[in-house]
Amino acid sequence: MKVILNITLLLLVVLAAEIPGAAQGDSNLSVLKFGWSHFHAALIEEPEWNAPPDYRQRTDREKAIAQIQYGDIIKSQELKKAERDAARSAVKTSRIFIYKVKLQNTNSKTIKNFYWEYQVIESANPQNLSARQFFCASQIKADQQRSFEVFSLTPPTTSVINTATLGNESKNAFAEKAVINRIEFKDGSVWQRPDWSFPSPLAEALSTRKLELGEPPCRNF
Repeated sequence: MKVILNITLLLLVVLAAEIPGAAQGDSNLSVLKFGWSHFHAALIEEPEWNAPPDYRQRTDREKAIAQIQYGDIIKSQELKKAERDAARSAVKTSRIFIYKVKLQNTNSKTIKNFYWEYQVIESANPQNLSARQFFCASQIKADQQRSFEVFSLTPPTTSVINTATLGNESKNAFAEKAVINRIEFKDGSVWQRPDWSFPSPLAEALSTRKLELGEPPCRNF
């Protein structure tokens, strides 16, 4: 009976060694910088200014004649730049948000995937917390620093908090921070924040799917 018990205990030890477990203590993935901003669509084309199509092929004499004939149609570089800037400012701000984070892997192991979130906490009422969660399928080697960004349609806060006051240090009404929730290492081991769990089966399945060609490494969920 004692022999059977010893064999059973040995098997349990072997199985426990083969199953990747959650690492304890600090994540060893340091947040160096973080922030969010509105996404502004860039101009794809320069503002049209209707110069003669063959203007660059003209001789100096023909250019002088064209200057007289077309008047302000032939524009200086400064005026063209002013036009371009005015057209850019006329582009409406898109309701797309960019969340950015810069990390450093201080662990000796290579990171394969990680889950993180951007938090906005009301200083006067810490229970009023907004968290936007993200997943990134991208390797970070030992001691490597990398920056990531995620595009999202969701603002950093709920409608209860006025986003116009965010980032205003004079008011200190809100605290913002980036938090690492889960790290999946290349060797199969895992670290997970003790008070965090997958919010949905979809979030849990993100680390098992392959990225499609051209798909960005980070996404929200």
